[in-house]
Amino acid sequence: MKKECGGLGVKDLRKFSLVLLGKWWGRLAKSEEGLWRKVIIGKYGESRGHWFDWVRDSRGGGSIWWRDIQNLNVGDRGNAGWLMEGFRIKLGEGEGVSFWWNEWCGENCLANKFPRLYVLSTNEAAKELQKTIEKVKISPGCADRWEWVHITDGKYSTAIAYAILAKQRRGAEEAKMYKRVWNPSLPTKVATFNWKTASISKAAGILSIWMIPQLFAYAMNYPMAKFLQAQSKMMAMAVIAAAALVLHTLFSWLLMLKLEWGLVGAAVVLNASWWFIIVAQFLYIISGTCGPAWTGFSWKAFQNLWSFARLSLASAVMLCLEVWYFMALILFAGYLKNAEVSVDALSICMNILGWTIMVALGMNAAISVRVSNELGAGHPRAAKLSLAVAVISSFMIGLAISIVFLIFQKEYPYLFSNHTDVQELVRELTPLLVLCIVINFVQPVLSGVAVGAGWQAVVAYVNIGCYYIFGVPLGLILGYKLDFGVKGIWCGMLSGTTLQTIVLFVMIYKTNWNSEASIAEDRIKKWGGEEGSKENNVGKNVEEKET
Repeated sequence: MKKECGGLGVKDLRKFSLVLLGKWWGRLAKSEEGLWRKVIIGKYGESRGHWFDWVRDSRGGGSIWWRDIQNLNVGDRGNAGWLMEGFRIKLGEGEGVSFWWNEWCGENCLANKFPRLYVLSTNEAAKELQKTIEKVKISPGCADRWEWVHITDGKYSTAIAYAILAKQRRGAEEAKMYKRVWNPSLPTKVATFNWKTASISKAAGILSIWMIPQLFAYAMNYPMAKFLQAQSKMMAMAVIAAAALVLHTLFSWLLMLKLEWGLVGAAVVLNASWWFIIVAQFLYIISGTCGPAWTGFSWKAFQNLWSFARLSLASAVMLCLEVWYFMALILFAGYLKNAEVSVDALSICMNILGWTIMVALGMNAAISVRVSNELGAGHPRAAKLSLAVAVISSFMIGLAISIVFLIFQKEYPYLFSNHTDVQELVRELTPLLVLCIVINFVQPVLSGVAVGAGWQAVVAYVNIGCYYIFGVPLGLILGYKLDFGVKGIWCGMLSGTTLQTIVLFVMIYKTNWNSEASIAEDRIKKWGGEEGSKENNVGKNVEEKET
Protein backbone atom coordinates (compact mmCIF):
# COMPACT_ATOMS: atom_id res chain seq x y z
CA MET A 1 0.00 0.00 0.00
CA LYS A 2 1.19 3.53 -0.73
CA LYS A 3 2.55 5.63 2.11
CA GLU A 4 -0.14 8.25 1.48
CA CYS A 5 -2.68 5.57 2.31
CA GLY A 6 -0.91 4.50 5.52
CA GLY A 7 1.13 1.68 4.05
CA LEU A 8 4.84 0.96 3.99
CA GLY A 9 5.23 1.87 0.28
CA VAL A 10 6.35 -1.65 -0.60
CA LYS A 11 4.76 -3.33 -3.66
CA ASP A 12 3.20 -6.76 -3.43
CA LEU A 13 5.64 -8.76 -5.56
CA ARG A 14 3.09 -11.43 -6.40
CA LYS A 15 0.53 -8.95 -7.64
CA PHE A 16 3.21 -6.95 -9.44
CA SER A 17 4.27 -10.17 -11.20
CA LEU A 18 0.66 -10.73 -12.25
CA VAL A 19 0.55 -7.18 -13.62
CA LEU A 20 3.73 -7.77 -15.64
CA LEU A 21 2.28 -11.00 -16.98
CA GLY A 22 -0.83 -9.02 -17.87
CA LYS A 23 1.38 -6.65 -19.84
CA TRP A 24 2.64 -9.63 -21.85
CA TRP A 25 -0.91 -10.74 -22.40
CA GLY A 26 -1.87 -7.27 -23.59
CA ARG A 27 1.05 -7.14 -26.02
CA LEU A 28 0.19 -10.54 -27.40
CA ALA A 29 -3.46 -9.58 -27.74
CA LYS A 30 -2.75 -6.25 -29.47
CA SER A 31 0.10 -7.14 -31.82
CA GLU A 32 -1.72 -8.61 -34.80
CA GLU A 33 1.39 -8.81 -36.97
CA GLY A 34 4.13 -8.89 -34.32
CA LEU A 35 6.92 -11.44 -34.07
CA TRP A 36 5.66 -12.82 -30.72
CA ARG A 37 2.25 -13.51 -32.23
CA LYS A 38 3.83 -15.59 -34.99
CA VAL A 39 6.00 -17.45 -32.46
CA ILE A 40 3.05 -18.28 -30.17
CA ILE A 41 0.77 -19.38 -33.04
CA GLY A 42 3.58 -21.40 -34.59
CA LYS A 43 4.03 -23.32 -31.32
CA TYR A 44 0.52 -23.55 -29.89
CA GLY A 45 -1.84 -22.93 -32.82
CA GLU A 46 -4.86 -20.65 -33.24
CA SER A 47 -8.50 -21.25 -32.30
CA ARG A 48 -11.85 -19.71 -33.15
CA GLY A 49 -12.42 -15.97 -33.35
CA HIS A 50 -9.63 -13.61 -32.39
CA TRP A 51 -6.27 -15.34 -32.01
CA PHE A 52 -5.80 -14.34 -28.34
CA ASP A 53 -8.92 -16.38 -27.45
CA TRP A 54 -6.60 -19.34 -27.62
CA VAL A 55 -4.23 -17.58 -25.16
CA ARG A 56 -7.14 -17.07 -22.82
CA ASP A 57 -8.89 -20.44 -23.19
CA SER A 58 -6.16 -23.02 -23.80
CA ARG A 59 -4.92 -25.21 -20.96
CA GLY A 60 -1.80 -27.20 -20.19
CA GLY A 61 1.51 -27.60 -21.96
CA GLY A 62 4.23 -25.11 -22.72
CA SER A 63 6.65 -23.23 -20.45
CA ILE A 64 6.04 -21.89 -16.94
CA TRP A 65 5.77 -18.37 -18.41
CA TRP A 66 3.11 -19.53 -20.84
CA ARG A 67 1.12 -21.37 -18.18
CA ASP A 68 1.22 -18.30 -15.92
CA ILE A 69 -0.16 -16.16 -18.74
CA GLN A 70 -2.96 -18.66 -19.22
CA ASN A 71 -3.74 -18.71 -15.47
CA LEU A 72 -4.27 -14.95 -15.47
CA ASN A 73 -7.78 -15.56 -16.73
CA VAL A 74 -8.47 -18.21 -14.06
CA GLY A 75 -7.13 -16.32 -11.09
CA ASP A 76 -7.39 -17.22 -7.41
CA ARG A 77 -8.15 -15.61 -4.07
CA GLY A 78 -10.84 -13.42 -5.54
CA ASN A 79 -8.75 -12.20 -8.46
CA ALA A 80 -10.60 -14.26 -11.15
CA GLY A 81 -11.47 -12.23 -14.24
CA TRP A 82 -9.59 -9.07 -13.19
CA LEU A 83 -7.67 -8.98 -16.47
CA MET A 84 -10.51 -9.56 -18.96
CA GLU A 85 -12.69 -7.01 -17.21
CA GLY A 86 -10.22 -4.37 -18.38
CA PHE A 87 -10.36 -5.44 -22.04
CA ARG A 88 -13.16 -5.05 -24.56
CA ILE A 89 -13.37 -5.90 -28.23
CA LYS A 90 -13.25 -2.99 -30.67
CA LEU A 91 -14.93 -4.20 -33.86
CA GLY A 92 -13.21 -3.57 -37.15
CA GLU A 93 -14.10 -5.71 -40.15
CA GLY A 94 -15.39 -8.40 -37.81
CA GLU A 95 -13.38 -11.15 -39.47
CA GLY A 96 -11.44 -12.03 -36.30
CA VAL A 97 -14.33 -12.04 -33.83
CA SER A 98 -16.44 -15.05 -32.95
CA PHE A 99 -20.12 -14.26 -33.38
CA TRP A 100 -21.27 -16.45 -30.50
CA TRP A 101 -18.28 -16.63 -28.09
CA ASN A 102 -16.67 -13.18 -28.01
CA GLU A 103 -18.13 -10.35 -25.92
CA TRP A 104 -18.47 -8.00 -28.90
CA CYS A 105 -21.96 -6.64 -28.19
CA GLY A 106 -22.15 -6.54 -24.39
CA GLU A 107 -20.64 -7.91 -21.21
CA ASN A 108 -21.51 -11.49 -22.01
CA CYS A 109 -21.13 -13.60 -25.13
CA LEU A 110 -24.22 -14.34 -27.21
CA ALA A 111 -23.89 -18.09 -26.68
CA ASN A 112 -24.50 -17.57 -22.95
CA LYS A 113 -27.20 -14.93 -23.37
CA PHE A 114 -29.16 -16.90 -26.00
CA PRO A 115 -28.30 -20.56 -25.46
CA ARG A 116 -31.26 -21.97 -27.39
CA LEU A 117 -30.48 -19.89 -30.45
CA TYR A 118 -26.86 -21.01 -30.23
CA VAL A 119 -27.97 -24.65 -30.19
CA LEU A 120 -30.13 -24.03 -33.25
CA SER A 121 -27.20 -22.36 -35.03
CA THR A 122 -25.10 -25.49 -34.67
CA ASN A 123 -27.79 -27.56 -36.38
CA GLU A 124 -26.91 -28.70 -39.92
CA ALA A 125 -30.30 -27.55 -41.19
CA ALA A 126 -29.51 -24.02 -40.00
CA LYS A 127 -26.29 -24.06 -42.01
CA GLU A 128 -28.20 -25.08 -45.13
CA LEU A 129 -30.66 -22.26 -44.45
CA GLN A 130 -27.79 -19.79 -44.28
CA LYS A 131 -26.34 -21.04 -47.58
CA THR A 132 -29.75 -20.77 -49.22
CA ILE A 133 -30.26 -17.19 -48.03
CA GLU A 134 -26.76 -16.11 -49.07
CA LYS A 135 -27.49 -17.12 -52.69
CA VAL A 136 -30.31 -14.56 -52.93
CA LYS A 137 -29.21 -11.10 -54.07
CA ILE A 138 -31.01 -8.00 -52.83
CA SER A 139 -31.38 -5.04 -55.23
CA PRO A 140 -31.32 -1.77 -53.22
CA GLY A 141 -33.69 0.88 -54.52
CA CYS A 142 -35.87 -1.61 -56.45
CA ALA A 143 -39.42 -2.49 -55.42
CA ASP A 144 -40.36 -6.13 -54.87
CA ARG A 145 -42.18 -7.63 -57.86
CA TRP A 146 -43.17 -10.85 -59.60
CA GLU A 147 -41.24 -11.97 -62.71
CA TRP A 148 -42.16 -14.41 -65.48
CA VAL A 149 -39.34 -16.96 -65.24
CA HIS A 150 -39.72 -18.32 -68.79
CA ILE A 151 -38.32 -15.18 -70.44
CA THR A 152 -35.25 -13.07 -69.69
CA ASP A 153 -36.96 -9.68 -69.26
CA GLY A 154 -39.44 -11.13 -66.75
CA LYS A 155 -42.55 -10.03 -68.66
CA TYR A 156 -45.47 -12.38 -69.17
CA SER A 157 -45.60 -13.80 -72.70
CA THR A 158 -48.82 -15.22 -74.10
CA ALA A 159 -46.94 -17.14 -76.80
CA ILE A 160 -44.67 -18.89 -74.31
CA ALA A 161 -47.53 -19.52 -71.88
CA TYR A 162 -49.55 -21.15 -74.66
CA ALA A 163 -46.57 -23.30 -75.65
CA ILE A 164 -46.22 -24.48 -72.03
CA LEU A 165 -49.91 -25.37 -71.76
CA ALA A 166 -49.90 -27.11 -75.14
CA LYS A 167 -46.89 -29.17 -74.11
CA GLN A 168 -48.49 -30.16 -70.80
CA ARG A 169 -51.71 -31.33 -72.45
CA ARG A 170 -50.00 -33.59 -74.98
CA GLY A 171 -49.80 -37.24 -74.09
CA ALA A 172 -46.58 -39.26 -74.11
CA GLU A 173 -47.09 -40.78 -77.57
CA GLU A 174 -48.28 -37.48 -79.03
CA ALA A 175 -45.28 -35.65 -77.58
CA LYS A 176 -42.92 -38.26 -79.01
CA MET A 177 -44.47 -37.93 -82.48
CA TYR A 178 -44.50 -34.12 -82.21
CA LYS A 179 -40.79 -34.11 -81.44
CA ARG A 180 -40.04 -36.43 -84.35
CA VAL A 181 -42.03 -34.36 -86.86
CA TRP A 182 -41.28 -30.78 -85.85
CA ASN A 183 -37.88 -30.78 -84.18
CA PRO A 184 -35.15 -29.72 -86.63
CA SER A 185 -32.57 -32.31 -87.56
CA LEU A 186 -29.94 -29.64 -88.15
CA PRO A 187 -27.99 -28.24 -85.18
CA THR A 188 -29.65 -25.08 -83.91
CA LYS A 189 -26.44 -23.57 -82.59
CA VAL A 190 -23.93 -21.72 -84.67
CA ALA A 191 -21.58 -22.73 -81.84
CA THR A 192 -21.18 -25.86 -83.98
CA PHE A 193 -18.92 -23.64 -86.08
CA ASN A 194 -16.87 -22.65 -82.99
CA TRP A 195 -18.35 -19.27 -82.17
CA LYS A 196 -17.08 -18.14 -78.80
CA THR A 197 -20.12 -16.23 -77.55
CA ALA A 198 -22.88 -18.68 -76.63
CA SER A 199 -25.68 -16.10 -76.52
CA ILE A 200 -24.92 -14.90 -80.06
CA SER A 201 -24.53 -18.39 -81.49
CA LYS A 202 -27.73 -19.69 -79.89
CA ALA A 203 -29.80 -16.78 -81.20
CA ALA A 204 -28.26 -17.06 -84.68
CA GLY A 205 -28.92 -20.80 -84.74
CA ILE A 206 -32.60 -20.35 -83.89
CA LEU A 207 -33.01 -17.58 -86.46
CA SER A 208 -31.27 -19.56 -89.22
CA ILE A 209 -33.65 -22.51 -88.82
CA TRP A 210 -36.73 -20.29 -89.02
CA MET A 211 -35.34 -18.42 -92.05
CA ILE A 212 -35.21 -21.52 -94.27
CA PRO A 213 -38.51 -20.69 -96.08
CA GLN A 214 -36.97 -17.38 -97.14
CA LEU A 215 -34.31 -19.23 -99.13
CA PHE A 216 -36.98 -20.61 -101.45
CA ALA A 217 -38.46 -17.12 -101.78
CA TYR A 218 -35.04 -15.83 -102.85
CA ALA A 219 -34.79 -18.58 -105.45
CA MET A 220 -38.07 -17.47 -107.04
CA ASN A 221 -37.51 -13.74 -106.61
CA TYR A 222 -34.31 -13.38 -108.63
CA PRO A 223 -35.56 -14.71 -112.00
CA MET A 224 -38.85 -12.79 -111.73
CA ALA A 225 -37.04 -9.60 -110.69
CA LYS A 226 -34.59 -9.88 -113.59
CA PHE A 227 -37.48 -10.52 -115.99
CA LEU A 228 -39.33 -7.40 -114.82
CA GLN A 229 -36.12 -5.35 -114.91
CA ALA A 230 -35.50 -6.43 -118.50
CA GLN A 231 -39.00 -5.16 -119.35
CA SER A 232 -38.30 -1.86 -117.52
CA LYS A 233 -41.12 -2.56 -115.05
CA MET A 234 -39.31 -0.80 -112.22
CA MET A 235 -42.33 1.15 -110.98
CA ALA A 236 -44.37 -2.02 -110.53
CA MET A 237 -41.56 -3.60 -108.53
CA ALA A 238 -41.26 -0.46 -106.40
CA VAL A 239 -45.00 -0.42 -105.62
CA ILE A 240 -44.95 -4.10 -104.61
CA ALA A 241 -41.87 -3.54 -102.43
CA ALA A 242 -43.48 -0.49 -100.77
CA ALA A 243 -46.62 -2.47 -99.94
CA ALA A 244 -44.46 -5.26 -98.52
CA LEU A 245 -42.55 -2.73 -96.39
CA VAL A 246 -45.76 -1.34 -94.87
CA LEU A 247 -47.05 -4.83 -94.03
CA HIS A 248 -43.61 -5.85 -92.77
CA THR A 249 -43.48 -2.90 -90.35
CA LEU A 250 -47.00 -3.54 -89.06
CA PHE A 251 -46.55 -7.26 -88.45
CA SER A 252 -43.06 -6.78 -86.98
CA TRP A 253 -44.59 -4.54 -84.31
CA LEU A 254 -47.43 -6.99 -83.74
CA LEU A 255 -45.39 -10.20 -83.47
CA MET A 256 -42.13 -8.96 -81.96
CA LEU A 257 -43.32 -6.26 -79.54
CA LYS A 258 -47.00 -6.90 -78.89
CA LEU A 259 -47.05 -10.72 -78.88
CA GLU A 260 -43.39 -10.96 -77.80
CA TRP A 261 -42.35 -13.67 -80.25
CA GLY A 262 -38.80 -12.31 -80.37
CA LEU A 263 -36.45 -13.68 -83.04
CA VAL A 264 -39.02 -16.22 -84.16
CA GLY A 265 -41.46 -13.39 -84.82
CA ALA A 266 -38.83 -11.54 -86.86
CA ALA A 267 -38.19 -14.64 -88.98
CA VAL A 268 -41.91 -15.26 -89.53
CA VAL A 269 -42.46 -11.67 -90.68
CA LEU A 270 -39.45 -11.79 -93.03
CA ASN A 271 -40.67 -15.03 -94.57
CA ALA A 272 -44.18 -13.66 -95.04
CA SER A 273 -42.91 -10.38 -96.53
CA TRP A 274 -40.74 -12.10 -99.11
CA TRP A 275 -43.44 -14.55 -100.11
CA PHE A 276 -45.87 -11.64 -100.47
CA ILE A 277 -43.44 -10.05 -102.95
CA ILE A 278 -43.11 -13.33 -104.85
CA VAL A 279 -46.85 -13.86 -105.19
CA ALA A 280 -47.48 -10.22 -106.16
CA GLN A 281 -44.75 -10.23 -108.83
CA PHE A 282 -45.96 -13.54 -110.25
CA LEU A 283 -49.56 -12.30 -110.49
CA TYR A 284 -48.34 -9.11 -112.16
CA ILE A 285 -46.37 -11.07 -114.77
CA ILE A 286 -49.14 -13.50 -115.73
CA SER A 287 -51.77 -10.73 -115.82
CA GLY A 288 -50.60 -9.74 -119.32
CA THR A 289 -48.96 -6.44 -118.40
CA CYS A 290 -45.63 -7.47 -119.94
CA GLY A 291 -47.01 -7.70 -123.47
CA PRO A 292 -45.37 -10.13 -125.91
CA ALA A 293 -42.53 -10.78 -123.44
CA TRP A 294 -44.88 -13.16 -121.61
CA THR A 295 -47.28 -15.24 -123.64
CA GLY A 296 -47.70 -18.02 -121.12
CA PHE A 297 -45.83 -21.18 -120.28
CA SER A 298 -44.17 -22.96 -123.20
CA TRP A 299 -42.04 -26.05 -123.80
CA LYS A 300 -39.58 -23.79 -125.64
CA ALA A 301 -38.34 -22.73 -122.24
CA PHE A 302 -36.54 -26.07 -122.00
CA GLN A 303 -34.58 -25.63 -125.25
CA ASN A 304 -30.81 -25.04 -124.90
CA LEU A 305 -31.33 -25.34 -121.17
CA TRP A 306 -27.79 -26.49 -120.39
CA SER A 307 -26.12 -23.31 -121.73
CA PHE A 308 -28.56 -21.17 -119.78
CA ALA A 309 -28.08 -23.25 -116.62
CA ARG A 310 -24.29 -23.03 -116.94
CA LEU A 311 -24.47 -19.23 -117.15
CA SER A 312 -26.88 -19.19 -114.19
CA LEU A 313 -24.61 -21.36 -112.07
CA ALA A 314 -21.65 -19.10 -112.81
CA SER A 315 -23.75 -16.10 -111.78
CA ALA A 316 -24.81 -17.87 -108.57
CA VAL A 317 -21.21 -18.66 -107.67
CA MET A 318 -20.19 -15.06 -108.33
CA LEU A 319 -22.94 -13.65 -106.10
CA CYS A 320 -22.43 -16.22 -103.34
CA LEU A 321 -18.73 -15.45 -103.14
CA GLU A 322 -19.53 -11.76 -102.71
CA VAL A 323 -22.26 -12.25 -100.09
CA TRP A 324 -20.33 -14.86 -98.09
CA TYR A 325 -17.29 -12.60 -98.06
CA PHE A 326 -19.00 -9.93 -95.98
CA MET A 327 -20.85 -12.48 -93.84
CA ALA A 328 -17.47 -14.01 -93.00
CA LEU A 329 -16.45 -10.64 -91.57
CA ILE A 330 -19.04 -10.97 -88.78
CA LEU A 331 -18.16 -14.64 -88.30
CA PHE A 332 -14.48 -13.80 -87.77
CA ALA A 333 -15.45 -11.06 -85.30
CA GLY A 334 -17.04 -13.77 -83.15
CA TYR A 335 -13.56 -15.12 -82.36
CA LEU A 336 -12.25 -11.85 -80.90
CA LYS A 337 -11.72 -11.30 -77.18
CA ASN A 338 -14.73 -9.01 -76.65
CA ALA A 339 -16.89 -10.84 -79.15
CA GLU A 340 -20.29 -9.40 -78.23
CA VAL A 341 -19.18 -5.77 -78.55
CA SER A 342 -17.30 -6.49 -81.79
CA VAL A 343 -20.21 -8.34 -83.37
CA ASP A 344 -22.73 -5.70 -82.26
CA ALA A 345 -20.67 -2.81 -83.62
CA LEU A 346 -19.85 -4.63 -86.84
CA SER A 347 -23.50 -5.61 -87.33
CA ILE A 348 -24.50 -1.95 -87.03
CA CYS A 349 -21.93 -0.98 -89.65
CA MET A 350 -22.99 -3.81 -91.94
CA ASN A 351 -26.65 -2.79 -91.63
CA ILE A 352 -25.78 0.80 -92.51
CA LEU A 353 -23.72 -0.43 -95.45
CA GLY A 354 -26.62 -2.65 -96.51
CA TRP A 355 -29.09 0.25 -96.41
CA THR A 356 -26.88 2.65 -98.32
CA ILE A 357 -25.79 0.07 -100.86
CA MET A 358 -29.40 -0.38 -101.99
CA VAL A 359 -28.81 2.61 -104.26
CA ALA A 360 -25.76 0.90 -105.74
CA LEU A 361 -27.71 -2.34 -106.18
CA GLY A 362 -30.32 -0.33 -108.07
CA MET A 363 -27.54 0.90 -110.31
CA ASN A 364 -26.35 -2.70 -110.60
CA ALA A 365 -29.75 -3.84 -111.83
CA ALA A 366 -30.09 -0.88 -114.19
CA ILE A 367 -26.64 -1.20 -115.73
CA SER A 368 -26.85 -4.98 -116.13
CA VAL A 369 -30.16 -4.65 -117.98
CA ARG A 370 -28.97 -1.66 -120.00
CA VAL A 371 -25.67 -3.26 -121.05
CA SER A 372 -27.31 -6.57 -121.94
CA ASN A 373 -30.06 -4.81 -123.92
CA GLU A 374 -27.63 -2.55 -125.75
CA LEU A 375 -25.25 -5.38 -126.59
CA GLY A 376 -28.17 -7.57 -127.63
CA ALA A 377 -29.44 -4.78 -129.86
CA GLY A 378 -25.99 -4.33 -131.39
CA HIS A 379 -25.19 -0.97 -129.74
CA PRO A 380 -21.70 -1.36 -128.21
CA ARG A 381 -21.10 2.41 -127.97
CA ALA A 382 -24.33 2.93 -126.02
CA ALA A 383 -23.36 0.13 -123.63
CA LYS A 384 -19.97 1.76 -123.00
CA LEU A 385 -21.52 5.20 -122.46
CA SER A 386 -24.14 3.85 -120.03
CA LEU A 387 -21.33 2.21 -118.05
CA ALA A 388 -19.48 5.52 -117.67
CA VAL A 389 -22.63 7.35 -116.58
CA ALA A 390 -23.52 4.66 -114.01
CA VAL A 391 -20.01 4.54 -112.49
CA ILE A 392 -19.75 8.33 -112.12
CA SER A 393 -23.26 8.62 -110.70
CA SER A 394 -22.71 5.84 -108.16
CA PHE A 395 -19.38 7.27 -107.06
CA MET A 396 -20.84 10.74 -106.45
CA ILE A 397 -23.82 9.36 -104.50
CA GLY A 398 -21.56 7.16 -102.37
CA LEU A 399 -19.23 10.08 -101.69
CA ALA A 400 -22.14 12.28 -100.57
CA ILE A 401 -23.47 9.62 -98.18
CA SER A 402 -19.98 9.06 -96.76
CA ILE A 403 -19.58 12.76 -96.01
CA VAL A 404 -22.86 12.72 -94.07
CA PHE A 405 -21.66 9.87 -91.85
CA LEU A 406 -18.32 11.60 -91.26
CA ILE A 407 -20.09 14.79 -90.19
CA PHE A 408 -22.35 12.93 -87.73
CA GLN A 409 -19.71 10.41 -86.66
CA LYS A 410 -20.20 11.09 -82.93
CA GLU A 411 -24.01 11.23 -83.00
CA TYR A 412 -25.38 8.46 -85.22
CA PRO A 413 -24.24 5.46 -83.06
CA TYR A 414 -26.82 6.54 -80.43
CA LEU A 415 -29.57 5.56 -82.88
CA PHE A 416 -28.53 1.91 -82.87
CA SER A 417 -27.32 1.05 -79.36
CA ASN A 418 -27.32 2.37 -75.79
CA HIS A 419 -24.19 0.35 -74.94
CA THR A 420 -21.25 2.73 -74.44
CA ASP A 421 -18.59 0.28 -75.65
CA VAL A 422 -20.57 -0.52 -78.80
CA GLN A 423 -21.09 3.18 -79.57
CA GLU A 424 -17.38 3.90 -79.17
CA LEU A 425 -16.37 1.02 -81.43
CA VAL A 426 -18.86 2.15 -84.10
CA ARG A 427 -17.25 5.60 -84.04
CA GLU A 428 -13.81 4.02 -84.46
CA LEU A 429 -15.08 1.95 -87.40
CA THR A 430 -16.73 4.92 -89.16
CA PRO A 431 -13.68 5.78 -91.36
CA LEU A 432 -13.62 2.20 -92.61
CA LEU A 433 -17.40 2.31 -93.09
CA VAL A 434 -17.34 5.42 -95.29
CA LEU A 435 -14.44 4.05 -97.33
CA CYS A 436 -16.37 0.81 -97.77
CA ILE A 437 -19.47 2.76 -98.85
CA VAL A 438 -17.55 4.60 -101.58
CA ILE A 439 -15.92 1.43 -102.92
CA ASN A 440 -19.11 -0.61 -102.74
CA PHE A 441 -21.03 2.05 -104.64
CA VAL A 442 -18.70 1.53 -107.60
CA GLN A 443 -18.10 -2.23 -107.32
CA PRO A 444 -21.76 -3.33 -107.83
CA VAL A 445 -21.95 -1.24 -111.00
CA LEU A 446 -18.91 -3.03 -112.39
CA SER A 447 -20.41 -6.37 -111.35
CA GLY A 448 -23.61 -5.34 -113.13
CA VAL A 449 -21.62 -4.79 -116.32
CA ALA A 450 -20.14 -8.27 -115.89
CA VAL A 451 -23.62 -9.76 -115.51
CA GLY A 452 -24.92 -7.86 -118.53
CA ALA A 453 -21.95 -8.95 -120.65
CA GLY A 454 -22.10 -12.57 -119.48
CA TRP A 455 -18.74 -12.60 -117.67
CA GLN A 456 -20.07 -14.34 -114.55
CA ALA A 457 -17.64 -17.27 -114.71
CA VAL A 458 -14.61 -15.00 -115.11
CA VAL A 459 -15.72 -12.72 -112.26
CA ALA A 460 -16.24 -15.78 -110.05
CA TYR A 461 -12.54 -16.62 -110.43
CA VAL A 462 -11.65 -12.97 -109.78
CA ASN A 463 -13.71 -13.07 -106.57
CA ILE A 464 -11.97 -16.23 -105.38
CA GLY A 465 -8.54 -14.70 -105.91
CA CYS A 466 -9.24 -11.22 -104.56
CA TYR A 467 -11.55 -12.16 -101.71
CA TYR A 468 -10.49 -15.54 -100.39
CA ILE A 469 -6.84 -15.82 -101.44
CA PHE A 470 -5.88 -12.19 -100.75
CA GLY A 471 -8.52 -10.42 -98.60
CA VAL A 472 -9.42 -13.05 -96.00
CA PRO A 473 -5.82 -14.10 -95.12
CA LEU A 474 -4.75 -10.45 -94.91
CA GLY A 475 -7.68 -9.66 -92.61
CA LEU A 476 -6.93 -12.60 -90.33
CA ILE A 477 -3.26 -11.63 -90.08
CA LEU A 478 -4.11 -8.01 -89.23
CA GLY A 479 -6.90 -8.94 -86.84
CA TYR A 480 -5.36 -11.84 -84.91
CA LYS A 481 -1.62 -12.00 -85.57
CA LEU A 482 -0.98 -8.25 -85.34
CA ASP A 483 -3.80 -7.81 -82.79
CA PHE A 484 -5.67 -5.01 -84.60
CA GLY A 485 -8.98 -6.67 -83.75
CA VAL A 486 -12.11 -6.05 -85.78
CA LYS A 487 -10.54 -3.04 -87.52
CA GLY A 488 -7.70 -5.21 -88.78
CA ILE A 489 -10.07 -7.87 -90.10
CA TRP A 490 -12.16 -5.26 -91.89
CA CYS A 491 -9.08 -3.51 -93.34
CA GLY A 492 -7.82 -6.76 -94.81
CA MET A 493 -11.14 -7.70 -96.34
CA LEU A 494 -11.69 -4.16 -97.62
CA SER A 495 -8.33 -4.51 -99.37
CA GLY A 496 -9.71 -7.58 -101.12
CA THR A 497 -12.76 -5.61 -102.31
CA THR A 498 -10.52 -2.80 -103.54
CA LEU A 499 -8.34 -5.24 -105.48
CA GLN A 500 -11.43 -6.83 -107.05
CA THR A 501 -12.71 -3.39 -108.11
CA ILE A 502 -9.36 -2.56 -109.72
CA VAL A 503 -9.32 -5.88 -111.60
CA LEU A 504 -12.86 -5.27 -112.91
CA PHE A 505 -11.85 -1.77 -114.04
CA VAL A 506 -8.92 -3.21 -115.99
CA MET A 507 -11.13 -5.91 -117.55
CA ILE A 508 -13.74 -3.37 -118.65
CA TYR A 509 -11.09 -0.95 -119.94
CA LYS A 510 -9.58 -3.65 -122.17
CA THR A 511 -12.94 -4.95 -123.39
CA ASN A 512 -13.66 -5.03 -127.11
CA TRP A 513 -17.30 -3.92 -127.05
CA ASN A 514 -17.90 -4.76 -130.71
CA SER A 515 -16.81 -8.32 -129.98
CA GLU A 516 -19.14 -8.46 -126.97
CA ALA A 517 -22.01 -7.29 -129.16
CA SER A 518 -21.29 -10.14 -131.58
CA ILE A 519 -21.30 -12.66 -128.72
CA ALA A 520 -24.65 -11.26 -127.54
CA GLU A 521 -26.01 -11.61 -131.09
CA ASP A 522 -25.03 -15.28 -131.16
CA ARG A 523 -26.80 -15.87 -127.84
CA ILE A 524 -29.96 -14.19 -129.09
CA LYS A 525 -29.95 -16.37 -132.21
CA LYS A 526 -29.46 -19.43 -130.04
CA TRP A 527 -32.01 -18.65 -127.33
CA GLY A 528 -34.37 -16.11 -128.91
CA GLY A 529 -35.13 -17.76 -132.23
CA GLU A 530 -35.87 -15.98 -135.49
CA GLU A 531 -37.72 -13.03 -133.96
CA GLY A 532 -34.84 -12.24 -131.64
CA SER A 533 -32.40 -12.43 -134.56
CA LYS A 534 -34.49 -10.02 -136.68
CA GLU A 535 -34.74 -7.49 -133.84
CA ASN A 536 -30.99 -7.71 -133.33
CA ASN A 537 -30.28 -7.07 -137.05
CA VAL A 538 -32.53 -4.00 -137.02
CA GLY A 539 -30.71 -2.59 -134.00
CA LYS A 540 -27.34 -3.32 -135.58
CA ASN A 541 -28.28 -1.47 -138.78
CA VAL A 542 -29.37 1.56 -136.76
CA GLU A 543 -26.03 1.55 -134.93
CA GLU A 544 -24.10 1.40 -138.22
CA LYS A 545 -26.08 4.34 -139.65
CA GLU A 546 -25.39 6.41 -136.54
CA THR A 547 -21.69 5.58 -136.86
